[in-house]
Amino acid sequence: MFTFRGTSYSFDIPYDTDLYTRLQAEQRRWPAGCTWEDNDRIGRYYNGYVHDPATDAFFTSLITGLHEIRGQEGLSDDEFVELCTAFVQQIPYDEDAGMVPRSPAEVVYENSGDCDEKSLLLIGILAREGYGTALIIFPDEAHAVAGIRVNRTGTGEDCALAGEDGSLYYPVEATMPAYLGETGCRTQPVSSYVYVTSTGEECSLAVKAAAVGGWKKAEQDILAAEKGRLNELKEEIRDIGSSAAAGSYNALVSVYNRGAANYNQEFLIYQTICGMTDDCAGAHALLVANGFL
Repeated sequence: MFTFRGTSYSFDIPYDTDLYTRLQAEQRRWPAGCTWEDNDRIGRYYNGYVHDPATDAFFTSLITGLHEIRGQEGLSDDEFVELCTAFVQQIPYDEDAGMVPRSPAEVVYENSGDCDEKSLLLIGILAREGYGTALIIFPDEAHAVAGIRVNRTGTGEDCALAGEDGSLYYPVEATMPAYLGETGCRTQPVSSYVYVTSTGEECSLAVKAAAVGGWKKAEQDILAAEKGRLNELKEEIRDIGSSAAAGSYNALVSVYNRGAANYNQEFLIYQTICGMTDDCAGAHALLVANGFL
């Protein structure tokens, strides 16, 4: 069960006992002697998770369930990407996951996964839907995200990352709600590695996601600065009030009230945008309607 745009959905997929037993018994090992720079070997390692033939029937059942929701709601291609992303994001995060990833099927069967495990699940879905995909690793942050291929025009070069195939990939956070291009990294990652997992179509959603994500990031600084200014005004009002300078006091109160009203209105829009990560087009339209884009 998961939530998409305020509505709860659920669907059943067969539980394959034989597959789960086999996956549990597999001894998966990191390629010996590899570093992150060994793109070819590490790429093959992660592709083994995404394209394991033994999990094809699992992915078919899973995607069929997601397609039923798509048909029921009449979702566009972009909206379906958001649906799949929301499904994976809401699988509980496993803080105690091991260093070697579990298979995407194990993540669903156990309803638990960490950043690379959930990213590989999302990649497996998007790759089978025909999108170009990649696994993006931020070693300095010990974090991984899915990547989806995007066009070079209007997607925000600060978010798009280049793969070995020359294509650009947008991060798709799998561990928590986020817009395309946003990651769960605590700081701006210094280094990143992009391991291509499928060469497919571009996602057109990235253009609007770049605009919304850019506004959201800038708005955080604007709101923080405005909050600081309001606090300064509050201190000035308190000081003037104690000296009984009524004219100056009333003027500053008027300035403060207007500023506070503007801040509250803008903060409400910011909060609304933060809660619309599964509706990028709707968030973009809201910002346009309010004159922010």
